Amino acid sequence: MKRSVNVAFTTFTARLTATFTATFTATALVTAVAHADPTVPEPGVACGGSAGVMDGVQTFSPQHEVLECVKGSPMYVWQHLDDIQRPAVAWFTYGPAATLNRTDVVEGTRWTGFERGDNCTEEQTHVAGGAPATQAATGDNSLDFTVVPDMATMTLHGVCIWREDDS
Repeated sequence: MKRSVNVAFTTFTARLTATFTATFTATALVTAVAHADPTVPEPGVACGGSAGVMDGVQTFSPQHEVLECVKGSPMYVWQHLDDIQRPAVAWFTYGPAATLNRTDVVEGTRWTGFERGDNCTEEQTHVAGGAPATQAATGDNSLDFTVVPDMATMTLHGVCIWREDDS
């Protein structure tokens, strides 16, 4: 009888340990994924889960190559582009500022920046020079602005998704 109790106890202990280990491992993986740092876009790296929020968004990698978030299987991934797809209608900044030029966007278009972890700020310089026009996100974690007609450069800051309003 003592042997059967030990076996039952050992089996119970093994199942409990296996269940605990599996639960702990799954929890650790989910936590790591939920808090994964999306700040370093690289070709082939996930960029938007399976929801498509980042679909078509472009960015510069740390090596200054142009990437686009495209639908992969089973999730969206960063894909290398030879150059910016013009006109750019959606952009992602992840810390380092991204500067787009006059030929990269359409003047007069309305854009919105959506915070994904840090303050969204946009700055536009003018062809004629002068002080740049700068705006920061409001209390609702978004920023609406219009590309000025004489824009020379548009610099986007923060951890944000930037979209032309009609895109």
